[in-house]
Amino acid sequence: GRAIVSSLGPFTTDFFHYAPMTKFQPHRLFTAGLLHGSGLHLLFNMMYLRRVGAWVEGCLGDGLFLTAYIASAAAGNIASWLVNPTGSCLGASGAICGIDGLCYLVLRRMGRTKDANRVLVGLSYLLLFGMMSSRVSNSGHFGGFLGGLLVAALCGPRFGKQQGRGWRADGKAGASFRRDDEGPAGRPTFKKSRLASVFGPPQGLQELPPLVSKRYFWLGLLGICGVLPPFRSAYKIPYHIYIGLKMPGSLGGCIPFLPR
Repeated sequence: GRAIVSSLGPFTTDFFHYAPMTKFQPHRLFTAGLLHGSGLHLLFNMMYLRRVGAWVEGCLGDGLFLTAYIASAAAGNIASWLVNPTGSCLGASGAICGIDGLCYLVLRRMGRTKDANRVLVGLSYLLLFGMMSSRVSNSGHFGGFLGGLLVAALCGPRFGKQQGRGWRADGKAGASFRRDDEGPAGRPTFKKSRLASVFGPPQGLQELPPLVSKRYFWLGLLGICGVLPPFRSAYKIPYHIYIGLKMPGSLGGCIPFLPR
């Protein structure tokens, strides 16, 4: 076969989002969020993740953080794909905007409107910067933010009017709060976040279970992928990633198959 010459390198050509190839290799929707165009690009994103990502993971749990990160990375690339059907992109910015979307909705549910608005201010600065550079995908940023909102709406903590005798700590350092009368034998009916231990229990509110568990969220997403024509090959994602790691450049067509 033909060998395609590329300056991106074999790993990048196998895993970045390039719309004409993503249609047949949907793993690129996810793996593009692990690649960056320069050291500076990587540095800025990692600085943000170290500051905000660590807070989200500590308060909401690593499972919800990982779900929002992966889903938002894919949502950002899908949005970029819809806006530019022949374009390409890479970077963790869409996933990071998804973490912002998760933070925004959770803070709004807690009644912390000022903190939630600060998230929107930060997002607006990022979108403004994107308008100044043709190399920045604002559609990817906005799509990632919407992905984070969706994860927060379905899998994030909810709050309702408090009932019973109030909140108490469960006796472990840094642990979450729960109501005294919650669950049989004092056991919580679901695993709570640590938001209450950080902010204190929301005034007059108690934490409620999410609408959908993270497991069912992913099962539902896989079911949707099985119905939509562009994503029916999603079951091949693990295999494609394995091949890309084992033989870099084979998926992107830039590896020359020369005799050894």
